[in-house]
Amino acid sequence: MVFKKNPQKLIESLQRFCFFTGEGYPTPDEMLKVISKARKDCLDSDSYELEYWLGTALVYYNTWFVRGDERKPYLEEAVYHLERAFALSEGKIPKEYPPHEVKEFGSLFRNDIACEVGQLLIDEAIIRDIEKGISYLRPVFESSSYYHPLLCSYAEAYYKLGDYLKAAEVALELHKRAEKEWKDKAPPAPLGIVAKSYRAQAKQHKKNGEIDQAIYYFQKLVDMDLATDNDQKLLKKLQESLGKT
Repeated sequence: MVFKKNPQKLIESLQRFCFFTGEGYPTPDEMLKVISKARKDCLDSDSYELEYWLGTALVYYNTWFVRGDERKPYLEEAVYHLERAFALSEGKIPKEYPPHEVKEFGSLFRNDIACEVGQLLIDEAIIRDIEKGISYLRPVFESSSYYHPLLCSYAEAYYKLGDYLKAAEVALELHKRAEKEWKDKAPPAPLGIVAKSYRAQAKQHKKNGEIDQAIYYFQKLVDMDLATDNDQKLLKKLQESLGKT
């Protein structure tokens, strides 16, 4: 099959790996054969779809078959192709979107790509670039009102930077968005980030001898029903140290 004469066939081959639902994984050789062809075709292609699915296939290949430091070049290449997809997709709409939804879904598609790039740059320690990851995720967070799971990485970025209150602020907003969509079945990830952010903030105040502030954030965990047994023990000890129990 000569893919370059029909790039859609190559895209569909990459998609089959990314949407894989069979009983056994494709073999590394099967994936690398298609990935190798896509790499060559991407050299002189302006197809954001080809770039996107190559980047996504590289992420899956890396997850399934690569370990340790060998993961780095695959992740770096995945980010490169996803960034290319993001740049090339500006002003373009995937053909599967119906005309009356073009405006909405066009922006959603680009947001999806931005989220994937940002998530990789923040969550994957071996290629971590938090500031660059934030630069992809912040515009999506600020321009949208819906919950996107990968935006949890935006909150995680601030946590990793030690800005615990900003991390909690972003995560609380994501939880509110999720609640609007799923009501009492909202995913737990945002509140998990809130909990560890307030906990870290409380411990930071405790370490600095700022006991009132430490009590405040441990109490917030209790009030939000996010406190662990250890949080409650620490809160009680701090309150006793100030004679507040």
